[in-house]
Amino acid sequence: MRHFILLLISSFSLTILSGQVANDECSGASLLSNVGDFCSGVGEYSFSGATESAQATPSCWGGTGNDVWFVFQGERPGVSIRFVGATDIFTGGNFAANQVSIAVYSGNCGNLTEIACNARVGGSNVVTTNAEVNVGENYFIRVSSRGVSSGETFQLCITSFDLVPDPISDCEPGVLLCDKTPFIVPFLETAGNVLNEIVSDGLPCGAGTGGNCEYDEFQSAWYKWICDDPGSLTFTLTPLNPVDDLDFWVYELPNGVDDCSGKTPLLCMASGAIQNAPSADWIRCHGPTGLRSGEADDHENCGCDGGDNNFIRPLQMEAGKAYALIVMNFSNSDDGFAVTFGGTGTFVGPDIDFIIDPELDNQCDIDEVTFINNSTSGIGDITSFEWNFGRGASMNTADTEGPHDIRYESFGTKNIVLRIQTDAGCSKTEIRSIFIEPCCDPANNLQINVDNQIDPACPGLNTGFFNISGTGGSPEYEFSSNGTDFNPITSFNLLEPGVYSTWIQDIKGCRDSVEVTINPAPPFEVDAGADQNTQLGCETNLSATITGNPPFTFQWDTIQGMSCFDCLEPTVLPPGTTNYVIRAQSNAGCSSVDSVLVNVEIVRPFFIPSAFSPNNDGINDFFTGFGGKQVVEIQRLAVFDRWGNMLFLNENFPPGVESEGWDGAFNTDGMDTGVYTFFCEVLYVDNVVILYEGDVSLFR
Repeated sequence: MRHFILLLISSFSLTILSGQVANDECSGASLLSNVGDFCSGVGEYSFSGATESAQATPSCWGGTGNDVWFVFQGERPGVSIRFVGATDIFTGGNFAANQVSIAVYSGNCGNLTEIACNARVGGSNVVTTNAEVNVGENYFIRVSSRGVSSGETFQLCITSFDLVPDPISDCEPGVLLCDKTPFIVPFLETAGNVLNEIVSDGLPCGAGTGGNCEYDEFQSAWYKWICDDPGSLTFTLTPLNPVDDLDFWVYELPNGVDDCSGKTPLLCMASGAIQNAPSADWIRCHGPTGLRSGEADDHENCGCDGGDNNFIRPLQMEAGKAYALIVMNFSNSDDGFAVTFGGTGTFVGPDIDFIIDPELDNQCDIDEVTFINNSTSGIGDITSFEWNFGRGASMNTADTEGPHDIRYESFGTKNIVLRIQTDAGCSKTEIRSIFIEPCCDPANNLQINVDNQIDPACPGLNTGFFNISGTGGSPEYEFSSNGTDFNPITSFNLLEPGVYSTWIQDIKGCRDSVEVTINPAPPFEVDAGADQNTQLGCETNLSATITGNPPFTFQWDTIQGMSCFDCLEPTVLPPGTTNYVIRAQSNAGCSSVDSVLVNVEIVRPFFIPSAFSPNNDGINDFFTGFGGKQVVEIQRLAVFDRWGNMLFLNENFPPGVESEGWDGAFNTDGMDTGVYTFFCEVLYVDNVVILYEGDVSLFR
């Protein structure tokens, strides 16, 4: 019957409070890996126990609140970060406070630079923030909520993408796509300068002549491309706000990619459930949409017909032909969408290539690496080069073709990013990685320091904590504990007892280590004693013990029939089988709970005589019932003659008290010898009432 509830309520500097989330501060940010297309589990993160951080309030928040922190490493030049709480259908958690803010920072916890910010008050509990990042560098995410209650959960998603021009809401000029690399459209705001460009002649769905969905263009974006290798084209459009309804149309541009006149509609998607539609319709006709292999239809109408699923057949592209895609946010939320492409066909565009010389066995601070452009434009002429050579490069960026000679001051994987643009409007990015060997000087005096270490205060709680820092060597430092990837996190919390092998690494590849031991908490336990057996109406003694260092407090849960609630050995009179619970709390804030079960055997001895002789001789002069401790009272005793006339009635009196019974008289007149009928209702200590009935003989 024993169970324990342990709660740490003491507070410590530089560590966490009871119930506090592990990523409450920047120094303990949760590490997010593989953020190319990352989504946490639904409800995986929570604001429960979060506090307000010491860092300055971000520029767009307009107020402070309890916040939590995350850290990730850039994988593509663009990143879209999405917070999802309680939404109508595609829920990310139970968060429903409608006051969410997100900020993104570069740098480290001691020197943060805000690079992106977004705040939303009201709405659908979805907030999206987009930022440009350097591939391979660390970035921090700070998520805050005002007015949130404990236990509110949410989902966090990150999508990495290559940068493309901001959305354009007119077919001319539109945005020219030069390859099938995924990208993010961060927002949709207008219908552009040319209204009502949607044409659906020959197709059932959409606006314009021949369509059955009459609405104007709004919150739209136009994208165009030229087919290079013929074949199929599939794509998926995923709204950044999960409940948004995206519509789209695909056209051929017979006059070329720069001329939208005479565009021919090929495919269209207009499905979307009405606001109060059944949830099954929302799931089928909202959320991700696009062209998908295995689909046969070339359109879906407005509403949500029985066969609709928000996807239609692929586009079969022909070499040299130009095509256009318009995407419109029918929900009018201003939120954008993510685009991923598939299929066998390709787009006309640049071929990015560059030579790395030498590519292997380069040591930091010593060897020079040359980067030589070898790209071709594919369409138009190359008008700009944007190089990023990665962390620690002697020249981080360059905007000329090169060649560029680079020496690295730090070791490790370097992500080389080259983005080119052409005068036709193409933008394309290529990322390659090289490894720079360490150049550690053994005399650099790099040292890892344990600044603060706290063991769990209570057994059973994983609340160990330590904070580390570094001295000497070549900052910036990164850290690893028990084999985790090196990262900028300096606080390790919510730890179970054990030994943590912890390392520091500087930018030259030098390392130092220390073992941090998190010791188990001192014991604290209340033991209510062994289970017992007794009989109904019998008292028994409980005997509890507490293991742990005083001072501590304890108390039994209040149950009727207990001699005391603040003693370890109370006497109890159980009304039936009863579970007695004792709760103890130490001065350190640990709590322990235990219980003891007293099994009560139900025995109900009760005696009613079959005869009495009311002759005033002091022997059997009265008729009543007799019981033990199990009986609380006789609730009712009634005696009747053979014709049913009631001769005697007494209520609510103790058993065994003869003077409370029948004296054999009616209205002071003694009754004759004979047999009389009785009814007797008896109340027992477990609140059970039993009716006894029968005959009693009266003798004179």
